[in-house]
Amino acid sequence: MSHSVNLKLSRFERQPWGFRLHGGTDFGTPLLIQKVNLSSLSEAAGLQAGDLLLAVNGQDVQNCKHKEAQDTIVRAGNNFEITVQRGGVLNQALRPSSQTPVPQKP
Repeated sequence: MSHSVNLKLSRFERQPWGFRLHGGTDFGTPLLIQKVNLSSLSEAAGLQAGDLLLAVNGQDVQNCKHKEAQDTIVRAGNNFEITVQRGGVLNQALRPSSQTPVPQKP
């Protein structure tokens, strides 16, 4: 079951956030956190691969083009809150596994 999560991100000037945003209305897909870098500010804040970006500082971005969503994040500055949807199929599929499956021999 999916649910909304609010995350606060904060950084010093010019530090990378450490996540990759994918999608937008111009791609016909939701705004998806495709990747979160290990030991990044985003990972420390709790962001996860597969999270769907819903809002930045309370501003709905679900119907934004990719560049519009990026610009909204940039304009938010170095301290902001994002709202993501978590727990859906994409979140489970993109979450890194700590264990590598061992192939079974016939």
